[in-house]
Amino acid sequence: KSGRIVWALLSVSLVRNVNGDPDYFVSQIQDITDQREAERIKSEFISVVSHELRTPLTSIRGSLGLILGAFATAIPEKAARLVHIAYQNCERLIPLINDILDIDKIASGKMRFEMQEISLAQIMRRVVEATEPFAQKYEAQLELVPVADNVGISVDEDRFVQAMCNL
Repeated sequence: KSGRIVWALLSVSLVRNVNGDPDYFVSQIQDITDQREAERIKSEFISVVSHELRTPLTSIRGSLGLILGAFATAIPEKAARLVHIAYQNCERLIPLINDILDIDKIASGKMRFEMQEISLAQIMRRVVEATEPFAQKYEAQLELVPVADNVGISVDEDRFVQAMCNL
């Protein structure tokens, strides 16, 4: 009546009589305008996270890395320790932001997977190498059970490593 657009979900079911012949339809229309608006707001938020957090964080990480590399001997030890902690925190935040963006891509069906045949032993060695610093920090020990090099899996290597590291 007001001229505004209303999003609706239409469900239709066929009802059959006792003989199995079509008898009538039951239809239901549900207003999903609020759901669509919530999805739009969420999508905009994800976009803001992508552009407003990732870009400056990458710049901060690069600057801190430069300080730690080129100027490490020129700054006091206590300051170098604080810069190192800030750098590590940047390293932790970047994958978290990427995970948030990946979740949105998966939910919207836009996640791309580059499937390839790869050695299971090779990819699991990569997982252990990537996870080892985290395990050492918490005094945990990782054990890789040997697998024959000829055992392969079809997988998106980067996504698989990411999932295993998250586990």
